[in-house]
Amino acid sequence: MEAWTLTPDNLTVLICDDEEAGRDVLSFELEQIGVRRVITCASADEVLDRVQEGLPDIFFLDIQMPATNGIELARELARYKCHIVFITAYVGFAVQSYDVDALDFITKPVTSRKLTRALERSAARRLDQPEQPAGYLVRIQEGRHVQLLGNTEISCFLAEDKYVRVCADNRELLWRQTISGLQKMLQADFIRVHRSAIVNRNRIRRASSRNGRLELTLLDGRVLPVGKTFETEVRSVLERL
Repeated sequence: MEAWTLTPDNLTVLICDDEEAGRDVLSFELEQIGVRRVITCASADEVLDRVQEGLPDIFFLDIQMPATNGIELARELARYKCHIVFITAYVGFAVQSYDVDALDFITKPVTSRKLTRALERSAARRLDQPEQPAGYLVRIQEGRHVQLLGNTEISCFLAEDKYVRVCADNRELLWRQTISGLQKMLQADFIRVHRSAIVNRNRIRRASSRNGRLELTLLDGRVLPVGKTFETEVRSVLERL
């Protein structure tokens, strides 16, 4: 992304505040300084659902929220190098915000000057760290716990009875989910290659033939057969890689 200007039409901002008035005020002030794409959420759970569609450029998080507060939510997002700005009426949370490498800490009342400063800091950080975060996150429910995995770190999903094995960088998770249900949730970077397998097309190292059947070798060395039903679609994808 290019350096931020006073009319950032390409900027996507997510606001999380459990109070509607807080969301409305922040949305209004952002619109006044040129932000056109504003997403509003009332809880951490809403945020975790939303990021499966794509990571916003900046998160504005209220700190005091029921259930999961802004600091805890920021810790879940931190590994994806998200730009996080805290909004609070209490300066006592400032020290905790530094622990999660927050971009800025804004005390209420929110003003356009404070927001402009935060957006300028985001632009400066992007220039210093040009690498982009994962395109979106996949939210995996493990009992009472939630795991967030970036789409780029997942190699494949493999069906195992009533579960799906999630094969990612340096770890595997079991998710109580079906392959068919998962296929409806994922974006186009994942393709169904077998009735029991979905793979990340960007993790395919090569395709080969064994006994007349197509099989794929992934970057992690895993070799997966392609089901006859899915072969035509998989070959079409391979031609575009």
